[in-house]
Amino acid sequence: MSKLIYADESCYPPSEARGLSREEQYWLQFGLQHMEPEGLRGRYLSQLDHLEVAASCDCGEPTCVTVQFAGAGREQASRLVELELQDGRRLLIRHQQGRLAELELI
Repeated sequence: MSKLIYADESCYPPSEARGLSREEQYWLQFGLQHMEPEGLRGRYLSQLDHLEVAASCDCGEPTCVTVQFAGAGREQASRLVELELQDGRRLLIRHQQGRLAELELI
């Protein structure tokens, strides 16, 4: 299982925020296209152009794509999308109060 390094100065210094990689953008779009209810997709898809990655997993797994977005805090994020992929990995997207908070591909 991957672990997420939270961008909380009391635990870890935040990394310099960066834009989404192509791979992160792809998995977010893929996952959000499969979310239910369908009517909420636009609200989250519209956030992709402005998302910045603030922290990422350091597990060392080459296929791990686990990141936390700028603006997400230490409070509990709620699951928005959970998909089992054909290759056996799981795609999870979480949000906090309507804002995308985390992407996890494990």
